[in-house]
Amino acid sequence: MVKKKKLLTLALALALLVSAVPTAAAADGMEASLALPSLREIYKDDFLLGAIFTPDNVTDRRLGLMERHFNALTAENVMKPNAFTESKGNYDFSFVDWLLESIPDFAIHGHVLAWHSQSAAWLNVGLNRSQAKANLEAYIKAVAGHFAGKLISWDVVNEAFTDGVGNPPSDWRDALRKDSAWYRAYANGASGQESGADYIYDAFVFARQTDPSAVLYYNDFNETMQGKREAIALMAEELNAQWESDPRNTEPGRLLIEGLGMQSHFFIDDLNVDDVEATIERFVETGCEVSVTELDIPAGNWMSMHSLNAETEKQQADLYARLFQIYKKYSENIARVTFWGLEDTASWRRQGEPLLFDGSFNAKPSFYAVADPDGFLEGLYNDPATRDAVLVETLKPETPPEEPEEPVTPEEPEEPDTSDMPEWARERLLAALEEGFVPEDLQSDYTQPILRGEYARLALNWLMKTTGKDAETLLAEYGSRNITFSDTDDADIVTAGNLGLVDGSDGKYNPLGTINRRQSARLICNVLAALGKDVTGAPAADFSDTADMPEWAIGAVNYVTHTGIMTGTDNEAKTFEPMQVYSRAQAIVTFYGLDT
Repeated sequence: MVKKKKLLTLALALALLVSAVPTAAAADGMEASLALPSLREIYKDDFLLGAIFTPDNVTDRRLGLMERHFNALTAENVMKPNAFTESKGNYDFSFVDWLLESIPDFAIHGHVLAWHSQSAAWLNVGLNRSQAKANLEAYIKAVAGHFAGKLISWDVVNEAFTDGVGNPPSDWRDALRKDSAWYRAYANGASGQESGADYIYDAFVFARQTDPSAVLYYNDFNETMQGKREAIALMAEELNAQWESDPRNTEPGRLLIEGLGMQSHFFIDDLNVDDVEATIERFVETGCEVSVTELDIPAGNWMSMHSLNAETEKQQADLYARLFQIYKKYSENIARVTFWGLEDTASWRRQGEPLLFDGSFNAKPSFYAVADPDGFLEGLYNDPATRDAVLVETLKPETPPEEPEEPVTPEEPEEPDTSDMPEWARERLLAALEEGFVPEDLQSDYTQPILRGEYARLALNWLMKTTGKDAETLLAEYGSRNITFSDTDDADIVTAGNLGLVDGSDGKYNPLGTINRRQSARLICNVLAALGKDVTGAPAADFSDTADMPEWAIGAVNYVTHTGIMTGTDNEAKTFEPMQVYSRAQAIVTFYGLDT
């Protein structure tokens, strides 16, 4: 908390209130958003963080942004029933199979098996109970069977209840959507205690029999309404109790309905976060895990959405912050939080600009609200000019103050802690430590991104160790550019700048920013050029992903890869991944291996 209070004081001293959203088209923010701290890493100990995948966003540059910030994906439309089949017995999975091959590193949630919408007519239209049940079983066995073992979970039944259920019903069946084709077909021919509601239980049983490895969810919207939340909870409790004595149950103690999905399609005008917390609490009482499955918060209300202005942009961000405070509070019971989209212009509710990134992939205030809910509500991120640096600093692990130590008899030096050293870099990191190439503040947390200020100190330390000269001597021999940076007076950073080892922009250095691979290539060339090396004229590198880089980056990448200082990331795909954030370990190993 001490760190946040200090940052708040700094941010308030620097900050201007967030100005109105400009009407002109925003500059492309992809590069900056890729360099931001990763949301998936921030929440890695809490729950999965998800987005949706479409045929477009897994085949273009948006995939990189999703890989940076998310670790779970849900198909927006291509896994709904009408996407797989148009006629009985005929299925086509080829398109989705191809898409899933593009996203092997994500956890995939299946959406959806039984729904009243976007379903082929042969499944349930104009049929009786026995015909619909046979079709439901055949469909689930075909689809869930095809993807068995490949998905973490399924929305087995989606939106079975009516849109609005104000008062808690005495029988949850009274709140069901009676005009659903599944309900009507199951009701046609029902006798005794049977009803149209029975398709729900059947769907879950068929799914459990077909893919026992998947967690099975019921999913719905308006779930924060008191009556609807209670109806959903009562259904889950009753059907799970029924499953306990079902002879088909081969796993006693395991629930049939294991998860309840809160779609969370909210609006700025009427979202009450207390209702969200009450719903989570009630769903947890059922014994089910909870997931937030389709989160978005557009401006306006259900009758009218509109674009954001300065006031509603702040309201949206505040609501995201308050929601994520609640999600973190119940993280032991929440498996996944999924945003229903990546950027505003691709959202199904695009009129209300409901997501974390605008149409040009710039991170909106809502991004910072999700990344640091408490800090956002305290005002740390009011100034767009400083909020990236504040976020990086806020997320850095705090080092507790050291207690004064009693004088002790000198002992043999301890072996360096290697617990967080990547295996590939361990030998060279140990050698660099032993030879004194690594500044003290870089001798831990080797896998975290290296900051610009840390990079400057590393470069200066390398140059002094390599030449055997101190900073004052180097400035005298190589000359000084006589520059200062308005955002830092750190002596090492200023010296590195004056020696030409690092560059700033508009009089600032941004010491808390991160370094990507193409920037690292440029800075390495700066260091070698300071020693008189000719770093120009290297032959063009044969990479598939560097053609769109600026000229300064192309020349630097050509030199460092031609000389073997840096390499590509995938020889077969011929990729360099210029926007990939550089880690401490990568930077130390690169400098240690430089040949002067």
